[in-house]
Amino acid sequence: MENYLKVANDPILWLMCLPLVLIVGIQAIIFTRKAFATGKTVKLSREEGIKAFRVGAIAAIGPSLSVLVVMLGMMAVVGAPITWLRLSIIGSAPAELAAAAMGAQAMGVEFGSPQYDVTAFASSVWTMTLKGGLYHGF
Repeated sequence: MENYLKVANDPILWLMCLPLVLIVGIQAIIFTRKAFATGKTVKLSREEGIKAFRVGAIAAIGPSLSVLVVMLGMMAVVGAPITWLRLSIIGSAPAELAAAAMGAQAMGVEFGSPQYDVTAFASSVWTMTLKGGLYHGF
């Protein structure tokens, strides 16, 4: 199948990936609320908590830019849904990119080459998923 990107960006794949991405977003909201609640325990005022949150958010911009660049490249090859899913739960763009390349190599093709097809795509997705599962312990 020449145009595997139809599969990689299919709306059904978006529907399959979206719940986990939403769960990660909800976890971030819960974590933030718990952090502000815990701030009261250590006698941190709300204003100090907001200031600390802003400092952390600004400090995270730089490292996030490198992930964004790799994310854009991965989206071009493995599609947006899988890229958003993998980077929302793992967050390590180089590790996910390496796993996707290994999956393609296992099928005897170069990641992103003209020979990269739906079978190589599936192998890349499985490799990323299994790597994540093994690394974080099923």
